[in-house]
Amino acid sequence: MSGTGPVNEATRRRVLEAARKLGYQPNAAAASFNSGTFGCVALLTGMEVTRSLTPAMTLRAIDSALAELGMHLTLAQVTDEKLSDERFVPKILKSWMADGLLITYNARVPATMRRLIDENRLPSVWLNSDQPTDCVRPDDQQAGQLATEVLLHNGHRRIVFLEPGSERRGGVVTPRRWHYSVAERFAGYRKAMTNAGLTPQTVTVEINQDSTEHLVQIGELLANRGQPDAPTAFVVYNQALLGSIAMVASQIGCHIPEDLSLITFVNEFRPAGSLPADAIQLPDTELGQVAVEMLIEKIRTQRGPSQPRLLAVKYVPGLTCRAVAGR
Repeated sequence: MSGTGPVNEATRRRVLEAARKLGYQPNAAAASFNSGTFGCVALLTGMEVTRSLTPAMTLRAIDSALAELGMHLTLAQVTDEKLSDERFVPKILKSWMADGLLITYNARVPATMRRLIDENRLPSVWLNSDQPTDCVRPDDQQAGQLATEVLLHNGHRRIVFLEPGSERRGGVVTPRRWHYSVAERFAGYRKAMTNAGLTPQTVTVEINQDSTEHLVQIGELLANRGQPDAPTAFVVYNQALLGSIAMVASQIGCHIPEDLSLITFVNEFRPAGSLPADAIQLPDTELGQVAVEMLIEKIRTQRGPSQPRLLAVKYVPGLTCRAVAGR
């Protein structure tokens, strides 16, 4: 049945044809028992959605890369408490019958969780997470620098980095700069501004999903347009914040990009009807492909920690940036 035994080819074909007619399927559990592997990778996520976001194209790339290897993907959704439990973590792979872990915890990772995964030498790769080893993520500092350089090339000099502050949702407060990419994108913005001999400036928008306070703050910021020291362009941390700016701008007669240029950071998949913004596109598909490559290498070789992999980004033109008048 496996094609590896000393069987005459004609006999093997007759056996396989008989198996097909009978609807026979190999017993995956028995095969796993014999080989010591499961042919499966677990995608480890937390219970809090914002800390385990996996872009659609990344998930598709992971599934496709595993399918090419004859492997499959399973979802392992676990609480922080379990991932800090010294009795549970060593059993993760057996619990999900998996050979390795792709981990989508990308912020506020429980310290005990990381320690236990390392101590138990679980083959694992972290996605979109800033870890000292075994991680793959976009080069967000390059992204921030490239976004700023696009605006500089268009003649803008008063450029502000707009970032989300503490987020409030349902009474729960998420600390400011909860994800590494906020600081990394700002670092890239600051580098580009400094290289151009300009002063970096940050405006923090406090996000409150239970009220419109952040929209009021954005309105006050945009109301200063036309003043001699008012910004002519924003580097906006993400699409959600850019959408809020565009909505407020339309309400107060601020025209984009005539009065204000915007550039942001986006995933490869953009929903139909979303604002066609100038943006730095993140390498979602490559992220999934590289993560699988790294993990399979770890599973096969049982080697120790590997160096982080940073993936290049690219600029995608849109309709929210234009050159400064008179440039």
